[in-house]
Amino acid sequence: MNRSLEGDFRCGDVGKVGGYVLQLPAKSNPLLTFNRRPDFDMSELDDALYEQVTEQSQAGNVLFDAGDLDAANEKFDAAWELLPEPKTQWEAALWLLAAKADVHFARQQYAEAAAVLTRAAMCPDGLGNPLLHLRMGQAQFELGDKSRAGNEFTMAYMAAGADIFEDEDPKYLDYLKTILQPPVGQDTL
Repeated sequence: MNRSLEGDFRCGDVGKVGGYVLQLPAKSNPLLTFNRRPDFDMSELDDALYEQVTEQSQAGNVLFDAGDLDAANEKFDAAWELLPEPKTQWEAALWLLAAKADVHFARQQYAEAAAVLTRAAMCPDGLGNPLLHLRMGQAQFELGDKSRAGNEFTMAYMAAGADIFEDEDPKYLDYLKTILQPPVGQDTL
């Protein structure tokens, strides 16, 4: 499949926060490069289906926070199955895949987390999403690909600043500090 970038891709977390524009060259990272097909419809789900998906997802979040990863994953899977095909065209797909990646990451299944995050990047608002870049960087760091991790951490930092690392293991920001200069006028990242 021929994949290329077209148009502007806005950064933002799942809640569409931020207004940054990320411009990637056509030969950028092949795992994050994809085309926006002319028929790519960033549709929103109808209200009833959206409510069902949200209900399953919120239940999954509660279970995840309680440490019940298996039950949380079942809820995320149930919500995913409710999405019509092609599933990645729906805005809800991004936060469902991000949640599934979090389950894999919490289980220390880093390759699986990276695969799910790659798919999430193909969803509406996925490319350039700082939360996806952060988690992909963490997965790559744990897999030993420090170069890729550094690239992902840099994109997360550039889109959301150091605050995105606040609730994470400090080793990730510490690593970024070894490869990225602080902004002009600042002593640290």
